[in-house]
Amino acid sequence: MRLLILINFLLAALFAPVWVLAAADNFTLDSLMKLLASKQESSGKFIELRYNSLLKNPVRITGNLFYKKPGLLIKENLTPVAETLKINGDSIEYTRLENGKKITRTLAIEDFPFLKTMTLGLRATFAGDLNSLKNHYKVTFTGNRPGWRLVLASNVVETDPDKLFDNIVGKLVISGSGDNFKKIEIFDQENDRTVINISPL
Repeated sequence: MRLLILINFLLAALFAPVWVLAAADNFTLDSLMKLLASKQESSGKFIELRYNSLLKNPVRITGNLFYKKPGLLIKENLTPVAETLKINGDSIEYTRLENGKKITRTLAIEDFPFLKTMTLGLRATFAGDLNSLKNHYKVTFTGNRPGWRLVLASNVVETDPDKLFDNIVGKLVISGSGDNFKKIEIFDQENDRTVINISPL
C-alpha cells in the first residue's frame, strides 16, 4: 500500500509540470487582454513605495484604487496625506484638505505629460485594449493565467530639447493573476521607481 502511494506521488510530481507548461502555453497576451476586457470595473487597496535616488528611504503611501470602464480611474490616498486623484477622460480632478477645508482642482491631463503617459498605459491595461497599448508601448508578456507580467516600454521619442524631460516614464511593469492586478511598477528615465502593491478590498 505504501509502495502504491509512493508511486502515485512520484507520477504526480513527474507529470504535473507538463500540464502546468501546457496551461501556460495556452494563455497568451491576447488571452489576458480578452480576460481583462470582460471586466467592467476593478478595485483594491494599495501600499505604494516611491523610491528616489535623492532620498534615503522610500515614501510610503496607502489607499484605495478604483477603475471603471470606459476611462474612470480613481486613486484615493489615505496616508500620510488624505487626497484623491480622479481621472475621467481627459480631465483630472484633484481633491485634498487644506486648512480643514476640502479643496478641489480640475486640470487637463494634456498639461501633465508624465501623468498622461502613465494613465494611458494603466487604463489601456485595465480595459484590455491591446491596440492602444501597442500604439504607445513596446509590450512584453510573460507568465500564465495564475501569474502573469506585462512590461510596457514607452516608445515615445522626444526630439524637442525643451520637452526632453516632460515625459519621463521609462516603462510600466504590471503583474497579476487572472483578471486581478497584484503589482504596478513605474520606472522613470532616471531609474527612480514607484512600486504599488495591490490587494482586494
